[in-house]
Amino acid sequence: MGRRVRREHRRPGRRAAPGDGAVRAAGLHRGGEETFDRLAQGGEIPCILVSPSMRPFVRSIIERVRPATTVLSQSEIQTRA
Repeated sequence: MGRRVRREHRRPGRRAAPGDGAVRAAGLHRGGEETFDRLAQGGEIPCILVSPSMRPFVRSIIERVRPATTVLSQSEIQTRA
């Protein structure tokens, strides 16, 4: 999926992230929703950690399903806390 997003992003006039149809066809929404529901039932607050270059694309996909979900890039986490 990452390669596909990058390829789409580089093409002029294209969306930065795949549309809902591509996300649903890949089955990404199901696995993500099930995981988030399971974590929430256990009292956890899930977040997604991705590479800095992928963060905007992943965020644009996740916000359609779970707008309150935090999407962090690895560069946003301090190495020594």
